[in-house]
Amino acid sequence: MKNHIGIVMIWVVTAITLILFFSSKIVSGEGIVFSWLLITQTLALVGTALLSVSFILSSRWRFVEDWFGGMDKVYKNHHLFGGIAFALLLHHPIFLLLNVLPDIGFGWKYLWISNLLPYNWGILSLYFMMSMLVLTLLINLPYSLWKKTHEFMGIALLFACLHVVTITSDVSRFLPLRLWIIFLLSLAVYSVIYRRFLYGFIGPKFKYLVKNIRKIGDMYAIEMVPSDKKIRFNPGQFVFARFDDLGEETHSFSITFNR
Repeated sequence: MKNHIGIVMIWVVTAITLILFFSSKIVSGEGIVFSWLLITQTLALVGTALLSVSFILSSRWRFVEDWFGGMDKVYKNHHLFGGIAFALLLHHPIFLLLNVLPDIGFGWKYLWISNLLPYNWGILSLYFMMSMLVLTLLINLPYSLWKKTHEFMGIALLFACLHVVTITSDVSRFLPLRLWIIFLLSLAVYSVIYRRFLYGFIGPKFKYLVKNIRKIGDMYAIEMVPSDKKIRFNPGQFVFARFDDLGEETHSFSITFNR
């Protein structure tokens, strides 16, 4: 059951977001009336919640790894829910446009830069996210460049935060929903800061010596022995390693067995 805690928590986050959103409609007196506006607001809030979850999953926090039963599973879910979040957020401006049809002129503010700064933050976030995903998924970049472009996703998160806290919406009008969304976004922002700036200083480190290197087909088996503390792991997990003679860049390596 422990390995499924992570998935359960993602469903809990989604459920809380939806409950608070629909509660805001009831408290305000609007009621829950099916419309393009209701759909796009739902997509935006769930997309924002899952985007925050995606950044949290990329933090490399140990408790997150424990919740999913291994870092490999964490990163699979990071890609899965990051993709779902992007799909939901991509449809947010589309349904906003449908809501104001046939007034295309008014709807253009949902798709391009205007004099409305809160809207602009959301547009910049979405377009920046789109450009980063094109670079990381559709273009075969060298690993070092791919890694750099992926790290710039934090800028899209920053624009999303500015959009959420400045736009007039249910989030700004209903305090419990506002606190919840700000809480999720704050965790996401801290995850970026921790992963990008703090992990190298306070993250767990283990020093190993390379004992032997063997070529097996198109792969290399690197046998290493601890020079001090030993890593706790299960075969099949992977570790981020940096080799002193090869520079500062870290790469992920699968762990095959433990002696």
